[in-house]
Amino acid sequence: MISNSITCFLFNYVALTQSDNLLVKDAIYCAVGLGSHELYDVLDFDSWLVNNLLIEAANNDPSFKIIRRRIAWIIGRWVCVKLSKENRPRVYDVMTYFINPEEDFVVRLTAAINLKNCVDEWDFDSDGFVPYLDRAITLLTRLIGEVEQFESRLKILNCLSLIVERMDSQIAPFSEKITNLLPTLWQVAQSEYLFKPAILVILTKLVQALWEQSVNLHEFIIPIIQYSVSPNTEEHVYLLEDGLDLWLAILENTVECTPLLFNLVPAAIGLLEFGSETLKRVLRIIESYILLVPEMIVQSYSIPIMDAFTRLFGDLRPEACRAIIYVIDVTLQACPFGLLKESIISTGLLGKLLNTIISVNEENPYVLVSYVSILARIIINDPVFFLHFITIASQQYNIQQEDLLKKVLETWLDKFDNIGHPKQRKLSAMAFATLIATTNSTILGFLAQFIGVWCDVLSEVKESGGGDALVYWQEEYVGKNEIDDSDASPETKRKRALLQRDPIHTTNLIHYINLKIVFICWLNLFIPYLVVTN
Repeated sequence: MISNSITCFLFNYVALTQSDNLLVKDAIYCAVGLGSHELYDVLDFDSWLVNNLLIEAANNDPSFKIIRRRIAWIIGRWVCVKLSKENRPRVYDVMTYFINPEEDFVVRLTAAINLKNCVDEWDFDSDGFVPYLDRAITLLTRLIGEVEQFESRLKILNCLSLIVERMDSQIAPFSEKITNLLPTLWQVAQSEYLFKPAILVILTKLVQALWEQSVNLHEFIIPIIQYSVSPNTEEHVYLLEDGLDLWLAILENTVECTPLLFNLVPAAIGLLEFGSETLKRVLRIIESYILLVPEMIVQSYSIPIMDAFTRLFGDLRPEACRAIIYVIDVTLQACPFGLLKESIISTGLLGKLLNTIISVNEENPYVLVSYVSILARIIINDPVFFLHFITIASQQYNIQQEDLLKKVLETWLDKFDNIGHPKQRKLSAMAFATLIATTNSTILGFLAQFIGVWCDVLSEVKESGGGDALVYWQEEYVGKNEIDDSDASPETKRKRALLQRDPIHTTNLIHYINLKIVFICWLNLFIPYLVVTN
């Protein structure tokens, strides 16, 4: 084969090359590095590494620095192509050795850049890198402070960022060395539009690695977030997405909402106006705030948040509308409903949802299903409030309250078969059961249809005594038994706790229906034999 012949020629030539012909050796090593993907079958890189490269790497002769630099480069080319697990510690050792301050600056920079490739392997073992982690972080943070060109700083910072990501929580003892460096880098970056996003990225990875300990970084990070997401800054276009990711990471990994963090909420509300490009991230941020401090958010910002949602409805694609509905659904679960009544009426949110449901249009049926799920949540929380709102809305539409209520229920029942997820079907079934307990005559006129819905839902799912079922956990934040809380982020724990309080998971449907019907029977409004039996 040609590759075999070329390999034999190259290495025979290397063996004949004397130290005064280092440029030729460098050129040959360069050829071997560039051909790594073609030569991996014919070159035993592990043997060459141990018997040649590591020995040459220990040659501290000043004239040999060109080869030391090439060795650092060639390891970076081959490490992801062909390197045994046993030799990886040797590679980590020599690469961090090359970054030491006594080494030539070009060798140090080359080693730092190629160390990133050593950490970026698909089967990277973080435990194997731990013995070299302290030295790597110390030397890289020192080197980045010595380089002057932002391009070189960016490459070193990207290496640090990847180390933080791959080491995850194991980076915690050394995180202070990185965080002490970043404020200075942020200040000197000035208008370097590619460098500041890299700082935001490494901060995001640090926060994700530190979890609850990241609260110690809030004082430094939150002003950076505020600067990055502010539309008034010139760099806003370059920093917004990474700034939002950092903001979300802070919220997901904190156990308390510090005053600095809470003061960012108005910025999130303002960003809702930016449209679809950032809307998904901003909605996730608002959801995280609601999960973290629901009552504080509702008491301080429920009206501006609901007002922004109201103005967005109708102007977005169905997927975006469903994302907003999802946040509203989380809000209804996490917050005391009494604190939300004023905002969902005064902002016109509930009115807009109702109008969309009863209007004859080409609205996506799956979006309508999401809308009725919000009505179901409201009804389960406070059916009297729902009927009160129907009365107010009927006056606005200039129609009879009974006619409007009938229209809502007819549309809801008509779209019921479009509801696919068992938990959403159960939610509607619970709402219908809640409504009949109001003894409203218009509602009782739909009893036959309600019974049909109840029978369908009860026949589909076998619930536990507590009302839960495995199928209700599909497509949720986290499976019922998927993780141990000790391995979960703070927000994952909050989401899990919210789900475990959800009436869908805590209410046995047949018992719930029986309870409501027995209540009606007790009032002698219709005959007892309609009671659903076990």
